[in-house]
Formats: sequence, structure tokens, C-alpha cells
Amino acid sequence: SLRWTDRVLDASGNPASVRWRPIGASPRPLFLNLLRPKPLFTPPQAGPSDRSLQLQVDASGSWRGWDLDGTSSASADDQPCDTVHCSGPTLEINQPVTLSLHIYDHTGVFVDSRQLSLDPRTLPRDGRDRVRVRILWNGRTTRHTQVAQGVYLMRLILRTGPALHPDPMTNLVWKIGVVPPNP
Repeated sequence: SLRWTDRVLDASGNPASVRWRPIGASPRPLFLNLLRPKPLFTPPQAGPSDRSLQLQVDASGSWRGWDLDGTSSASADDQPCDTVHCSGPTLEINQPVTLSLHIYDHTGVFVDSRQLSLDPRTLPRDGRDRVRVRILWNGRTTRHTQVAQGVYLMRLILRTGPALHPDPMTNLVWKIGVVPPNP
């Protein structure tokens, strides 16, 4: 036999007369993981790319070269620089960022720089909806000439949207050593 009742409860014991209010979701909080560049590297004898700075994106566990505008794949003949012969920061992000990377020699003379806008919606993401990118320097100038061995300064200025992060700008400087190849 069935018994009808006017008292219906949910799994938590709340009666049907409880009015539920919709909860508005806020934007996903900014996730930024920044790994410092390798402090020493030996530049390649013949550059793997005609560019001194190269953007790479982690696509399912393998690094692929991308155009420096951050939106489209590089050409198939462009060999990605490896971390033995190049150095640069690695970023893991889940929100759009704008960054500037500048390289100077130990006396402050300009060597190279790039400005990038990275949007995770246009790049390969992992299962956590994050993008891993790295910007590698192969020891060359904007004119594609090899720099001398010595100490160089790599400056990264990273900007996020003010609504996403309480400190919308990060400014970091690292010393990078360029060493000659072993004989």
C-alpha cells in the first residue's frame, strides 16, 4: 500500500518549502606558475631557428614552436630550441597575460626583446585547463649574430588583468650565463 504525505524532504532533511537561491559564479582565479630560466647554457653553433627568441607551447607532453604572436603554429621546418642550447622562463597560466621579455648584456646594452599576448583559449590546454609556455633565448641578437660568452640579464615583465590578480604586474630579472661549447 502507498501512503501519501504532504511532507517531502530532500537528502539533507530540508522541506519542499525551502526556497533555493541561485549562486552566481565568479571568474576563475588566476593561476600563474613561473619557473626561472636555466642559469647557464651553451648556444647552438648553427641556430635551430632564425629567431633569437622562440615561443614554445607544451602540446600533450611535447614542446612545439609557435609564432611569437602566440596564436598560430610555426612552420614545420622550424626546429624548436632545446633547453641545453637555449634558456628562458616557463609559465603555466589559465588566464590571458601580456608579457615583455628583454635581454641585456652585463653593461646594460640591449640584445633583444619581445612582447607577447598569450590567451589560453587559443593554445593547447592540459586537463586542468592550463597552458604551459616557455620563451627560449638561443644566444643571438636581433640581427641573428651570436653573442659573446659572459653574463646577460633577462628581464620579464608580466601583466595580468586587474580583476584577476591583486598585483597585476610582475617584474623579474635573472642572470643568464652564456658559456662556450666544450672542446
